Amino acid sequence: MIVVEEKINTILSQIPAVLDNTPKYAWGDELHLDKLLGAWKQNGVNPYPLIYQTSKEEIHNDRLNECETKWRAVIATQNDNTDLTNDERWKLSFKNELNPMIRRIVEGFKKSGIIDWEGRFKIARYGNYGDSNEHFTEDIWDAISFEADIKVNDECVKTIRWTNL
Repeated sequence: MIVVEEKINTILSQIPAVLDNTPKYAWGDELHLDKLLGAWKQNGVNPYPLIYQTSKEEIHNDRLNECETKWRAVIATQNDNTDLTNDERWKLSFKNELNPMIRRIVEGFKKSGIIDWEGRFKIARYGNYGDSNEHFTEDIWDAISFEADIKVNDECVKTIRWTNL
């Protein structure tokens, strides 16, 4: 059986640092995310940029040795400055960190040798995404949600040669 999270981790762990921060990949639900962020902070680990997979359902095809899923993730960076204008937030978080992360995920999927997809994906951008009253994390994020229908095969993940961004 293909474990999607393990395969995706093998791809995303190859992503180079963005703004000198190596992206972290994890998966689960809101409770797990809260615990994980707390543990990372307690151990002095910067959890950002974060790629957090929230998709859970998969369709396995043992005959073709592949797995289909609607892969969903939130790509987030912490930005506690809630007074930024949209232009400032765009330059600080989205242009320099989050959009390059999306390009890296897409590039990784294309070059991994294990992802079959049409190249179509859906994103939504969120500035000031979250506070402890409305969302499932204490941190205030700038974030992009990402969704794509993919098929994952059981081949070995290729070593990815990243393009310059």
